[in-house]
Amino acid sequence: MDSVSTDLAHLLSSLRLEALAPAFAEEAITDVALLTSMGREMLLENLDEIGIETSDATTLADALFPPSPAPAAAPATPAAAPAPSNGHIVDASPGGDASGGGGGGAAVSAEEESAHEVAQWLLKPYLVIDPGELKSKVLRLTREANRHQHAGLHANAAATYTQALALEPPNARAVAALYYNRSAAHRALGRHWEAARDARLAAQAEPRAEPR
Repeated sequence: MDSVSTDLAHLLSSLRLEALAPAFAEEAITDVALLTSMGREMLLENLDEIGIETSDATTLADALFPPSPAPAAAPATPAAAPAPSNGHIVDASPGGDASGGGGGGAAVSAEEESAHEVAQWLLKPYLVIDPGELKSKVLRLTREANRHQHAGLHANAAATYTQALALEPPNARAVAALYYNRSAAHRALGRHWEAARDARLAAQAEPRAEPR
């Protein structure tokens, strides 16, 4: 998997999805950050568009965006609960069941746990970026997004503009340009609501000329 980044190759290998690497390389999806910047729903939609099997796409999405655990049900008030007539005790704990057994949810395999840990490590945000490094990263991502846009890879362009915006560049004009460009990418994909939202955000970010 020489054509994708080491991080992405590692993640695909841990999920036994190495066969997806050529398709990712062909679509210029070469690193994990690009996948995560799409968000779960957009990722699944884009993978479907490039012909990735639904089961493989779901496996990858689950590793990158682990589902949130369901909130525990509030325990019943003991005084209001009638005594079971058959002598069994109803377990009100999150992992219990109504038959008196203590069985919990399905066990997570070591392989799934490893994939989850890899994904979480890769998803850690930048902790400290000095101004010079920040400017360099924003410019690099902007150029990369522009190349995707000119090549007609609008989903990749939108995702890369999102990466650049996530760095929160302090230059208002640069922020406005990123929003305008992402709006154009969304419009090319037929995502009209997102395009309108980004156009509005771009107008809000555009610095106003001071009155003379």
